[in-house]
Amino acid sequence: MRAVFVVFGQFPFGQQVRICGSVPPFGDWDPSKALNLNCVSTGNAWAIEVELPTATTVEYKYVVVVETTGQLLEWEQGENRRLLLLGHTEIEVFRDVFRGVGFTGSRIDSPLGNRTPRVVSRMKRGTFYVTSYNVLAACYAYNPDYPHCPVWAFVLDARYPRIIAELLELDSDVLCLQEVEPYFFKAAEIDLSHFGYKGFYLKKPTDLELEGVAIYYRARKFDCLERIEISLNDLADRACAAAGVDAYDFRLIKNYVALVVVLRSREVNGKPARPFAVCTTHMNWDWKMVDVQALHCALLMREVHGIARDRGGMPCVITGDFGLSPNSAAYNLLSTGKLADKFIAHLRSFAMAVNSKHLVDVLRDLYAHPIASLRSAYPVLIEKEPEFTAFDGKSPACHDYIWFTSDALEVTSILDFPPANNIRRYVGCPNAVFPSDHLSLKTGFRFAQTSPHH
Repeated sequence: MRAVFVVFGQFPFGQQVRICGSVPPFGDWDPSKALNLNCVSTGNAWAIEVELPTATTVEYKYVVVVETTGQLLEWEQGENRRLLLLGHTEIEVFRDVFRGVGFTGSRIDSPLGNRTPRVVSRMKRGTFYVTSYNVLAACYAYNPDYPHCPVWAFVLDARYPRIIAELLELDSDVLCLQEVEPYFFKAAEIDLSHFGYKGFYLKKPTDLELEGVAIYYRARKFDCLERIEISLNDLADRACAAAGVDAYDFRLIKNYVALVVVLRSREVNGKPARPFAVCTTHMNWDWKMVDVQALHCALLMREVHGIARDRGGMPCVITGDFGLSPNSAAYNLLSTGKLADKFIAHLRSFAMAVNSKHLVDVLRDLYAHPIASLRSAYPVLIEKEPEFTAFDGKSPACHDYIWFTSDALEVTSILDFPPANNIRRYVGCPNAVFPSDHLSLKTGFRFAQTSPHH
C-alpha cells in the first residue's frame, strides 16, 4: 500500500530527518539505511511517500542526522510508533509530531478524519479525482475578520504544512486551489513535485492583487496539452463594448481570473485517449453585487464552452470558490443555463443603475450560457449541495463547487462533509484541525459510457 508520512517539528538548517523502523524501506532499524524525508518548504514539516507491505505491523521512529555526513544526532523519545497496515485504502497519510525532549504530543488530527466518501462505482479504470480547495491567502487572514478564531491559527508557517498534508491525503489526480499567493505556489510546486505533481499558476492582474489560482496535476497519469488563461475583465470589456456601455460603470472590472488546463490520460489501453479540460476560478462574493456575480458566471461558462468546442467538444470540469449560495441567481443560471424570471427583478433591486438602466437589462441576452449538460457534482450523490463549504465562525456557508459536463462525464464518488455541528465545536476556521476557512471538495469522475468522448 502507499503511505505518506508527515512529521512536524523544528529542525535547524543542515539537519536531515529520516524514518527508521522494522521494515526494509525504513532500514530495518539501521539509521544509516533509514529513509530520508523531504523538507516541506516552510521548514517545520518533513514528508515522504513510500510503498509498504499490507497485512503487517510496522514499528518506526524518526531520527535526525547531519545532512551532509549522515552522522546520527537524535532518536525520537518514547516508545516505538506502531501501525497495523491493512491495505483497505489506496493511500494512508500519517501525521506525526517529532517527539524531541519535552514534546507535548505525538499526532495531529486530520481535517478529513470525520469525512467519509460516498461511492457510486468502485471501478478504478478510467476514473480520475479532482479536488477544489480555497486555501485562505495570508493577505486575507486578518484576525479582526475572524474574531472567533485563535490568532495563531492564521500563521502561514503553521497552516501551510497541514494544507500540504491534507492535499496528499486527498490523493486527487488534479488539485485546483484558490487564494494562492505566488510564494505559496512556488513552495507547493516544490513540495508536491516529490509526489509526482506538476503545476500552473495564474495571479490576478494588478500589483494590488496578491493572490490567484493554481492547478496541479499528477504527471505520471496525465500529459498536459495546453494551459489557457482567462481574464474576467477582458470578457466583461468585450461584452460591454458590444453593447456600447462601459464595464467600469457597471462595476464589472473586478480582476477575477480563471485558469484552464487541457489534460490527456496516459492510461491509453491500446486506444487513443481523449483530452478533457479542468478550470478553476475564484469569483465575486459580495451579496450586494449579485448582478455582477451572475454575469461573471455566465461569461466564464460561455468562454469555457468555446474553448471546449474549438478543441473537439472536450468534457469539462469547472471548480472553484464561486462566492454564491445554492439559492442565488448565479447558481440558478449555472444549473439551468438561464435566469428564472423571479431572479431578474431580484437583480434589478440590488443593482446600481447607470443612466436609469440596470446591467441585467442592458446585457440581458448574456445572462445565459450554452453548456446544456452542466451539473454540480455533489447533488448527484446527496441530492443537494453541502450544508456548508466555508465557516469563519459567523455562519456556515456553501460557496465552493465542482461543476462538470454530464453528457460526457459521470460522478463516481464525492468526499462528504461533516455535519455543521461538528464544525461549530471548533468555533471557527481556521483552527487546530482545519487550516483554512474553507473545506476541501473531492469528486471522482469517469467518462460516460455512452459519451462520444469515451
